[in-house]
Amino acid sequence: MGEIGSLAHPDTSPAYFIDFLEFLDNQPNIKSFRVEAAKRMNLAAGLKVLDLGCGIGGATFAIADVTGPTGLVAGVDISSALVEVAKRRAGDRPRT
Repeated sequence: MGEIGSLAHPDTSPAYFIDFLEFLDNQPNIKSFRVEAAKRMNLAAGLKVLDLGCGIGGATFAIADVTGPTGLVAGVDISSALVEVAKRRAGDRPRT
């Protein structure tokens, strides 16, 4: 198995990753990509979805908007710093 040594763990410099992901979240082409991806995933109200590598929640929240209050969307990430930002960004969204 190959060694992955040149990749930085997001928690070593979380501000960089947070700024980058916030930048991406605000790009029109990323927004349209997420809309198209949601269509292709056949998302619907009531579904349960696991977002692996959720980062700061950009795609996670969009999926939650489609699955609605009867669905469940959970985000998981290797970075505790990014998960904390996602929790803050979730605001008043219901959590279980």
